[in-house]
Amino acid sequence: MCEPVEEVLEVEAGAALSREVSLQVRDAEVTLVAPAASRVFVDGVEVGVAPLHAPLRLSHGGHLLSARAPGGNVLRQSIDAVAGSRTTVVLGALHEDRHRRPAARGVLPAGPRS
Repeated sequence: MCEPVEEVLEVEAGAALSREVSLQVRDAEVTLVAPAASRVFVDGVEVGVAPLHAPLRLSHGGHLLSARAPGGNVLRQSIDAVAGSRTTVVLGALHEDRHRRPAARGVLPAGPRS
């Protein structure tokens, strides 16, 4: 969650040492997938046009991701960014097929029996 801090200290035997260390919380990296040419926003602030060329770096906590397609359609998703994590968020279903059933997970196709 925090950037590593490394320090080498030399202390004489029996001596006391007090040290204050400020830790920097790592950003979350969020790869955002949105329809091509959509304007992308984080918490209402425009950050680019899809496809983005790098992950978004977000502070730890809640954020609102949105994309405004060239036709005006707005897609939104709230996320809770976790410091130091990497995740992917897909706004909108690319090539959506509403009649397709979801694929079964964890099932392997039957192969030839010997």
